[in-house]
Amino acid sequence: ISTALRQRFARVLRNCAGQAHAELPAGQRPDRPRLLEKTPKNILRIPFLRAVFPDARFVVLYRAPEETLASMLEGWRTRRRFVAYQPLPGWPHRNWRFLLVPGWENLGGRPLVDIVAHQWRMAHEVLLDDLQELPEGTWKLLRYADLVREPQPVMQRIARFAGLDWNGRVEENLVGGLPLSGMTLSAPDPEKWRRQAAAIERVLPGLRTLVDRLETLGELCKDHRE
Repeated sequence: ISTALRQRFARVLRNCAGQAHAELPAGQRPDRPRLLEKTPKNILRIPFLRAVFPDARFVVLYRAPEETLASMLEGWRTRRRFVAYQPLPGWPHRNWRFLLVPGWENLGGRPLVDIVAHQWRMAHEVLLDDLQELPEGTWKLLRYADLVREPQPVMQRIARFAGLDWNGRVEENLVGGLPLSGMTLSAPDPEKWRRQAAAIERVLPGLRTLVDRLETLGELCKDHRE
């Protein structure tokens, strides 16, 4: 599995100029390329990814739960997007969206907001447990709000942490703010969740302890950001 995953990544690996790694002349290929990969479901796969890539570094982008839950509710309500499993044996509905977390089997009759709250809670519980097993200096937690508000200094911190060079092309991409993700349904807005406040506020108390742990971790990371 490790060999197959590495081979598949190698086939699609591109540099910041969009050039395929496999098509570059041998003398222009970096000896040890740093693969940047962003898949939300990887929050459940840290031990596996570290086994495949022993020198991996993990950047945790933490977003306030009310904002994340609002986006997940929006995604669950789309007709065709974000479907992760179809069909999912044992699941009474047509589709399952986003990551498949432990305990999903018990959510069949629950309101949608309970489903996304469970997804968020379990994903972050698994994350925190796995981070404790990582060597010091191999992971960093950053706040989504900081990245949106000040993309340049946050991206520079990521570059230093990952051992990446900072160049003019990166600088150009940050002019005018961060572009929207190709998966975005509606523009990010820290107050957007209030359109679904009644449902989301019902489940937030059950996430409070976990939020406090993440906030504390974020403060510790900020104190040692360099």
